[in-house]
Amino acid sequence: MTEPTDDILRRWLLQRLPPHDAEPLEQRLLADAAFGERLREAETDLLDDLVRGHLDETDRAVATRRFTATARDRLRLRIAAALARVAVRRSGAHRHAPAAQRSAGSSRRRRAAALGTFAAACALVIAVIGIRQRPDAGIAAPTITLMASQQRGAAATEIAIPRGAAAVTLQAEVDAADPGTRYTLSVEGSTAPFTVHGMAVRDAGPYRFVEARVPAAALADGEHRVRVAAERGDRASMWEIRTRSE
Repeated sequence: MTEPTDDILRRWLLQRLPPHDAEPLEQRLLADAAFGERLREAETDLLDDLVRGHLDETDRAVATRRFTATARDRLRLRIAAALARVAVRRSGAHRHAPAAQRSAGSSRRRRAAALGTFAAACALVIAVIGIRQRPDAGIAAPTITLMASQQRGAAATEIAIPRGAAAVTLQAEVDAADPGTRYTLSVEGSTAPFTVHGMAVRDAGPYRFVEARVPAAALADGEHRVRVAAERGDRASMWEIRTRSE
């Protein structure tokens, strides 16, 4: 099978491929893990261009719909925007570097570096912690997302919570259990422990999670344990976190 070019993948993501060209790619995506990885790289390229303002009006509208469709997509969008702001702050120093040094990296290599930063952020789960909401965003509480990979390692995950927040929307990834499974989420380690029962699983693409609105008092500065357990069976996940107000 002929390998699709980067341009074809981007046109597919932007819904500009005719159906007879898109259908074989959709079928291959279900059967070819390597192709799925390549598509994710193309998608991250597109996300990077969106937050950096490199898309025209039509493509920007399509990409915005794509990256705001689910909770997971919106999270990726916030992460990419934060990384883009960091890159802008660093660009001033780059402009003062010697000309030969500036020309050494191509645009594609710079994008690859950004992708590497993004992947590292996701792997270390620093990408979903303590994200501030703009006052006009229409969201009353900041969102914290705890991924399954965050449970690995002994170090507690650092979480920044905006000072003065009354509550936090806490999302915790769960396994691929029967969609009918209900979960209990608890936060321990403060003078105001918090527990909620009967939580249904939500889906955002391959990401499955439960979500609760947790009073900020239950996440006061210090170390806490977040536990999510299936109400039938012995499946349970735990995260050690360390919160601070800022």
